Amino acid sequence: MIYQTFAQLYDQLFDSDMYKSWEQFTLANINKKNCKLLDLAGGSGRLAVLLAKDGIKVTVADFSDEMLSS
Repeated sequence: MIYQTFAQLYDQLFDSDMYKSWEQFTLANINKKNCKLLDLAGGSGRLAVLLAKDGIKVTVADFSDEMLSS
């Protein structure tokens, strides 16, 4: 599957500032108190990690096992 190769390069291809923008957008649009989020098509989980550091309980799902293990 294409994701085997892509997973290894995924984080290098995407701008880290974009993830920070998504994090800020998400935080501005949720109630953080007792919040649980599901990150579908979460790739390597970079957004989920940022949100978890903000105290949000996040579950990440992705079609590709390779993406989740990268």
